[in-house]
Amino acid sequence: MTTLAEMGKELEDLLRLRTRVIGFKRLWKEKDLDSMPNVYRMGHYSYFCQLPTYCRNKGVPVGATIDDVMASCCTVVGLRDIRDVPPEGQDGSEFMATWVQTREDAKKRIDSIQRIPVDGHEAILLSPLTDEVEFEPDVILVYGTPAQLMFIVNALQLTDYEVFQFYSVGETACSDSLVRCYLTGKPHLTIPCYGERRLGGVAEDEIVFAIPPGVLQKVVDNTKELFKRTLTYPIRHLGIDTDPVPHVNIHYRKSWSYPTSDWMRSHRGYKVHKE
Repeated sequence: MTTLAEMGKELEDLLRLRTRVIGFKRLWKEKDLDSMPNVYRMGHYSYFCQLPTYCRNKGVPVGATIDDVMASCCTVVGLRDIRDVPPEGQDGSEFMATWVQTREDAKKRIDSIQRIPVDGHEAILLSPLTDEVEFEPDVILVYGTPAQLMFIVNALQLTDYEVFQFYSVGETACSDSLVRCYLTGKPHLTIPCYGERRLGGVAEDEIVFAIPPGVLQKVVDNTKELFKRTLTYPIRHLGIDTDPVPHVNIHYRKSWSYPTSDWMRSHRGYKVHKE
């Protein structure tokens, strides 16, 4: 049986990802975190968004508890109840200095942020998918360029097609990817926020895809199938001023929209190309 570690490595190679595919896991007890070998602890208060980037760039597991992560982040990943924070954190008015202008919009904003319910979990773990760290992630996070993650969308849609909906609350974008995936069991892609880039080190050209672990094999297999169908990564640019007909994928030669099709030939206004 193919392991998650093997699937993660395969996806990294297929899409030439710059950083590791990582998993997110909630742990019931802090001692569960302490019992795992070689788990790095930041040693200071951190925003949650610092942890995934440290993990995927350094290639090491990172753990945290309520004593390690900023209170606002704890309310998102289920380590602290939003009702336990000061009033300005509950009504969103703290954002009036930055992201909104009115109290009404501040309340709308704070209410729009998806949060993992507080249910007794004491710790979180982020780890590259490796055989050395044995854990079953709740969510898998893939960071990459829009072109790289486009292939994951296409791979997921190749079989059992569905339209994906993606969200953006603006700042606190981890709720749009990680948390929505955790709560719904569905893949969720989003644009990382200002905080993830300034504090969390997410690169300017990176976006993030949160996927359930159960679809990782589908992503890998269907990406390979897309490549067999002559799609490639990196994507080779044809050129904006190039006649595409001599270069177009062979699959489209049977399409009604191809210049030499009977339909195209029979409609005025279309130039018929000679092959």
